[in-house]
Amino acid sequence: MLAACGSSDSSTSAECVALDVDKLAQIAEGLTNEAAEVTAGVAVEVPEPDRAAGVAWAAAVVVDLDGDAETAILGLGDVAAVGVVLAADHVARALFTWGEATEDGSPAGDFRDWLVSSDPASAAASCL
Repeated sequence: MLAACGSSDSSTSAECVALDVDKLAQIAEGLTNEAAEVTAGVAVEVPEPDRAAGVAWAAAVVVDLDGDAETAILGLGDVAAVGVVLAADHVARALFTWGEATEDGSPAGDFRDWLVSSDPASAAASCL
């Protein structure tokens, strides 16, 4: 399912893709808390020249922690198939094991830091 989101200018709006239950289940495999559940998520494609570390999509997912919902930003290699998952923001890094070996200052670490404040990540979060 695609939904336009982002700015009101159609030339700069992003296409939000709702993540299906299989993709949410794959993402949930990296949760550090067994009681937590990934309940929803959307992704926005990262423009070709900005891609790195196998990440082509910025995703915002909702994680339910015993009734408290947290939004986490992740990088995804693919929205439909099993692939790269990179915990990007501080919430995702606290809740998931995905990308925990990524070192600050490394190329993947620099990309992760860029992704958190990128337009695709902001657009994905606004689509939730």
